[in-house]
Amino acid sequence: MSQLLLLGVDAGGTRCRARLADAAGRVLAEGHGGPANLLSDPTGAWSSIERAIAGALDSAGLTGASPDRIAAVMGLAGLDPARPQAPADWPLARFQACRVETDAYVAQVGAFGGGDGAILIVGTGSVGLLVLRGQQTSVGGYGAAVSDEGSGAWIGLEAVRRALWAFDRRRPGSHMTAQVLAAVGSPPITQAWANAARPADFAALAPLVVAAAEAGDRQAADILEEAACHLDRILARLADAGARQVVLAGGLAEALRPRLKTEALEFVEPQGAALDGALRLAQGLMETQHDG
Repeated sequence: MSQLLLLGVDAGGTRCRARLADAAGRVLAEGHGGPANLLSDPTGAWSSIERAIAGALDSAGLTGASPDRIAAVMGLAGLDPARPQAPADWPLARFQACRVETDAYVAQVGAFGGGDGAILIVGTGSVGLLVLRGQQTSVGGYGAAVSDEGSGAWIGLEAVRRALWAFDRRRPGSHMTAQVLAAVGSPPITQAWANAARPADFAALAPLVVAAAEAGDRQAADILEEAACHLDRILARLADAGARQVVLAGGLAEALRPRLKTEALEFVEPQGAALDGALRLAQGLMETQHDG
């Protein structure tokens, strides 16, 4: 059989990335896909993953390479950490070996090089994860409908809510609330937009809120302050579980970091990213296959 390839996938609520490496871990290429949240859209998630994998293979000059040459590890947004299983109709059996994990776990592995430590991911969703002496403690991350406080989806939803309050003259409006209605449409268009929107659609409004807050918009600043309070509670729980160091990751991490007040944890820079963690796990998977 041809030499085995390693594949790492980071499937998030806003985008999906795949990284291909040779058996020694040398990176060959990357590919990209769209939103890939297993909880909100499992069919769309697999389509995004397939697109990202195909892009990586094409970029590496390996178009059409047989999946049975590949040991793959996929970090999936929306995966139940208690039962880390992909949908039964996903064709994962075609790979030489395949392991699915939460996106938080592969990010933690990348951030700490396989060692102990905590990570707080603030992207489309939000979740905290501590790995300590082989045990995982997960905090939040139950999906935008009931959780993901402080995330991009949560911030976007709060912005739409405040824009509607302003439209009804229940609360004062601002430049931000006007921008939000310009982006999603004034009522009744807003309602139709919100009913059809995915978490990634709400999260797409978060940069608008961040920019407005930096420009002095009080409504936007209030949203970010509340987001930071939610994230501080996640950090406090991680500290209670034994965390001493934490990595902030995700597209909104840097924007919200100055607003966090938790002092129980030391913020540290990551050793690597989620794709690094996925490839590290894929290499371990390959070695297990060979040992077997």
